[in-house]
Amino acid sequence: MALHYLDGFPERFRKAVATATAPFARLGKHPRFRVETVPQGTNVVKLHVKGADAAKYQAAPRGRGVSVRAPQGESAFTLGVNETLNRRPAEEMARAVIEALPD
Repeated sequence: MALHYLDGFPERFRKAVATATAPFARLGKHPRFRVETVPQGTNVVKLHVKGADAAKYQAAPRGRGVSVRAPQGESAFTLGVNETLNRRPAEEMARAVIEALPD
């Protein structure tokens, strides 16, 4: 099964990386988020959320179709770039993460 999806993976992953730049940039401009890139060319970024209980916030984006890994500490999450980013418009993903913020 894995070999079936290997064909074309580099192109699909390059597209996912390009797609990820827009929502990460939008989140980085929002006053309640800080996006921290991880050095050495990894496909992971840390999303810091201000003014939200991390454990409660984790479930909120999932209800909008965006998976967020378990929190690291009180306010940081890791977000991975993968092929699923090619399935939805970048703006829609950023909006889902922003709208999941508690008031």
